[in-house]
Amino acid sequence: MNFRRRIPTFFALAGILAGCAAATADLTLHLDGRDINLRKFLREHALPNDQDTRVDLIATGPTTSIHVVQLRHGERPHMHAAHALRVVVIRGRGTMVLDRKKVPAGVGSVFEIKRGAGHYFLNKSKIPAAALVTFTPPYDGKDLIPVPAD
Repeated sequence: MNFRRRIPTFFALAGILAGCAAATADLTLHLDGRDINLRKFLREHALPNDQDTRVDLIATGPTTSIHVVQLRHGERPHMHAAHALRVVVIRGRGTMVLDRKKVPAGVGSVFEIKRGAGHYFLNKSKIPAAALVTFTPPYDGKDLIPVPAD
């Protein structure tokens, strides 16, 4: 899969999200010839009531992987030694903690998280929060390193 052609689409999506929260009702990810309606995707891949976190892989390529991450309450503080992340909030609101700095987050918020940066998200919504997350390089499921909480 050639992500060089698709990355500008991802940046355009992030810009649309940041500029118009109402657009979330019809948010569509255009990727590799597929049109993925993210509202429909979240309905079809709902976070089960007995789970706090759900991660779904959307696409992977030689340089990145794209996931939808849903959180009922929040994450534990952690970092990724080998991965940088771009997080785009697509549902809900809360607080993103980046290297102990608390940043309000809502639909359209975009976060660039460098390799080795401690971070976590705390959901303040009554419904599960959701984000479109891009990992560089592709996430292998192993690079989740706990860090101390503040």
